[in-house]
Amino acid sequence: MPDSPNSSPTTTTLYQGYGWREEFPADHEIATLEEFVELVNDAVPGEDWVYRGHPCFQNGLWPSVERICAELQSDSPLSILRSYETFTLSEFQRRAHHYHRNLPLPEATFEWLALMQHHGVPTRLLDFTFSPFVALFFALWKRDQDAAIWAINRRLLLQQAFEVLHDGGGNPPHKITSEPRKMSDYATSHLTKSSHVMPRAVLLAAPFMMNERLARQQGLFLFALGNSRFGDSLQAVIGKQRSKLIKKIKIVNHERVRFLRGLHQMNITPESLFPGLDYYASSLTVRFEVEQA
Repeated sequence: MPDSPNSSPTTTTLYQGYGWREEFPADHEIATLEEFVELVNDAVPGEDWVYRGHPCFQNGLWPSVERICAELQSDSPLSILRSYETFTLSEFQRRAHHYHRNLPLPEATFEWLALMQHHGVPTRLLDFTFSPFVALFFALWKRDQDAAIWAINRRLLLQQAFEVLHDGGGNPPHKITSEPRKMSDYATSHLTKSSHVMPRAVLLAAPFMMNERLARQQGLFLFALGNSRFGDSLQAVIGKQRSKLIKKIKIVNHERVRFLRGLHQMNITPESLFPGLDYYASSLTVRFEVEQA
């Protein structure tokens, strides 16, 4: 089946945004910030959950590198995905020292991909955050339409992923670890392994060397290991545990400014989440919207 984003959802594959849309209607619908606070305290509470805000409810989870390659070639085979990733990583490593200090070690692939993501290069990484309110900000910041927040139970997802990896010879850590270096090193060593020796699986992790933006946003990444597509890898991990692992929250966006005002009172703004003058400048528009409402 073509992997084009314009093809019809004739299968339950999670690779396409369309597939995610068909498979995952909203588990919850939220219209006010008060409802959202109650939801994250009751339905998806605690440190085990991580979140991703998306400005369009209809879109699914689809890494930017796969979207780009679908545009470059309609059937988007894995060969072009990995060729694109290899090319951009190599070129970025060659030139980054002209613009950036304190770069990752050459072999630290995961940290390099995180830095590339930070600067807008399409990668296999999907941004998540430990903060539901940071996710809410990203869902509502720039668009006035119904938005989505994806919530994933991090501990359960990693348990499932490690079982898949163990059974398939992926040599995962012996237990779920909270040690950032171990998870980061495991991600680096297994990101680009051949699918012939690597079972399909995803991982949730943060690079050991975090840039300032990632730290401010309490960020981490969801991504496929090896040379498999993201949707196939995620499906292999979640199996029939979807209801326990993943929740999709619909944010009804007729109260966008009220949401943003509440987030502003929590100091969740472009200025606080993004370092630099450019993002401070962009925060002025949000401040104006909030103060004029």
